[in-house]
Amino acid sequence: MRSNLPFELTDEPATVGAYDFDGKLTNVMTAHPKHDFAITERYVVFVEGTVTFDRTETSGIPYAWKDEQPARIGVMPRGRGGAASIRWFDVEPGSMLHAANAYEDAQGGIVLEGPTVDREGFRTSWNWWVGSPDRGAVPNSRSYNRQWVIDLASGTVRERIVDDLVVEFPTINEDVMGREHRFQYAISFPDERGVGNFGVVKYDRTTGGRQVRHVGDGQLPGEAVFVPAVRPRSSARPAKRPGLPRRPTSRAERARARPRCQTPAAVRLED
Repeated sequence: MRSNLPFELTDEPATVGAYDFDGKLTNVMTAHPKHDFAITERYVVFVEGTVTFDRTETSGIPYAWKDEQPARIGVMPRGRGGAASIRWFDVEPGSMLHAANAYEDAQGGIVLEGPTVDREGFRTSWNWWVGSPDRGAVPNSRSYNRQWVIDLASGTVRERIVDDLVVEFPTINEDVMGREHRFQYAISFPDERGVGNFGVVKYDRTTGGRQVRHVGDGQLPGEAVFVPAVRPRSSARPAKRPGLPRRPTSRAERARARPRCQTPAAVRLED
């Protein structure tokens, strides 16, 4: 829920409708005042960007770009007492909402990837959401996949924009979360001028290639969920995610257990 009244649900669940807490909520709200983090085999990785919560903002989206807020990445050892040993690394100004993945490379550094926006991207996106003039053509402007490589030994960070496609909501196969992954998925957007299409993109991080499945004019796909192809029954299950107990059922298994939709809800992107 972003920039709207919350909706009341029954236990089934079924939608009752907009709910204003018996008239106490007199403005719109957001249920998304958070930023993402990532994990590796040994670390938890946080990103503190240049966009921060702003209680003085009355548009319904209580965030603002703050030049005085330094952007940085926090690396915290996993396990008891890790918070006392967190380290912070300065990075270029920007804001990341959703991390794709993080992992430790062969040199002992940490690689983190996720879409980020710069100052102009945040301004045009924010203007779109609140309906202000000089807004972008789509709700997500100048959001490009970025990679940070954190050298824990030297205390330095190398960063680069990986691709020129506007994307958000990155996804991977959760069985490789926290370890190096080859394939990465995201939702693609037109640029701030409206050039391009909405779709689902698949990146091959080994070859550098990408595939985009456009969904058609006026259609915006939701966040992609990776569902593996059916494996032979004799196939071994993939390794557990780093340090995490395996869920009783995966997201893919839960998705297959849901009632079938009457309209297509998935696309296949070939290897």
